[in-house]
Amino acid sequence: MWENLRLNAEEEEIVGIDGKGVATVMEKGDRSLIGKIWAERQINKAVVQSTMGKIWRISKPAEFTEMGRNIFMITFANHADLKRVEEGRPWLFDGSIFVMNAFEGYTPLSEMQFDVAALWV
Repeated sequence: MWENLRLNAEEEEIVGIDGKGVATVMEKGDRSLIGKIWAERQINKAVVQSTMGKIWRISKPAEFTEMGRNIFMITFANHADLKRVEEGRPWLFDGSIFVMNAFEGYTPLSEMQFDVAALWV
């Protein structure tokens, strides 16, 4: 089967990623969390970003990137804001738990687990 595989001209192009680009992505990931809101309805990224930004009271706005249904990558401006949000857990959004995991850059989204949340009583 492999012998029958052929790439077209566009697919044969080599995509190079320099060391600086990888370092930038990893540095940005070092200030990021992946979070999932456990809600039945689809939640708008802009609403989550605005609401959580007010609740967290962080120094600079966090950047939210939609990764899937109610799953967001949250990149903070600095490590202090990231730590503040991590230490303030558990977080709720509109009555639904907002589970957050550290971003480590290697685990595919399909394999990430959002079934554990730290709670304090």
